[in-house]
Amino acid sequence: MKLTAKQIGFTIVELLIVIVVIGILATITIAVYNGVQQRGRDSMRTSDVRSVQKAIEMYKIDTGSYPQAISGGTPVADGAGTALSNLSTVLTPTYLATIPSDPKVGVYYSYVRQDTWGRYAVLISYEAKTVCHLGAGNQGIAYWGYQACT
Repeated sequence: MKLTAKQIGFTIVELLIVIVVIGILATITIAVYNGVQQRGRDSMRTSDVRSVQKAIEMYKIDTGSYPQAISGGTPVADGAGTALSNLSTVLTPTYLATIPSDPKVGVYYSYVRQDTWGRYAVLISYEAKTVCHLGAGNQGIAYWGYQACT
């Protein structure tokens, strides 16, 4: 009677199945991690812009109107948007220590004022939520349409 040696090890199919399962788990983990980071940055954006909103409201109490949008050091027409950072000359240091910037590089908060109707809006570009406008009056300007922050 002849004895045969038992084969030891994994087959190619078993190894491929393990590799595919590990790949799927890694993909899910990365997607969840990225979602958490995006929601964290969105929360920071909301917090930043709410502090700016309070500063703008204090400015209005003191001056009687919302700050005029400024670009390149000169005022722009009502209804024209500008970078929120351009308001630093009127809001800092009296109402805010510094104008917050978006946590993601290359993305900016924008500001627009419509003095005729007594309203303004700050455009927030969220990553995990809908882009929205935080402001006074109708919660936005016709220039940007209507989408209130939630």
